[in-house]
Amino acid sequence: MGPELLSPDRVVLGSVNASVPHEISIEVLIEAIKGTTAADSWRPHLVAFFTEVSFDVLDRFLRRHGIRAEEALQCYLRYVKPTDAKPLVEEWLHERRDLEDSVA
Repeated sequence: MGPELLSPDRVVLGSVNASVPHEISIEVLIEAIKGTTAADSWRPHLVAFFTEVSFDVLDRFLRRHGIRAEEALQCYLRYVKPTDAKPLVEEWLHERRDLEDSVA
């Protein structure tokens, strides 16, 4: 099965759980990104999510789970930017948020 046939969830889980000793579930990852659960202990997973997952997969994952760009941006700014800033990711999230706002 080629990578294009994998669901975004499988790709995301493979990326965020690859280099950490404890795994995160899709449900907890979604809650952490949305800000509906304490996410401090999941910081390494969030860093991997925003720095190791392609924009295409990020986009499909966020859409699939109803995660608004503003929620993802706030998560990125709180948990990723202070130590692992990725200007292209931040720019992409801002553009996605602006696009969502313009069609809302």
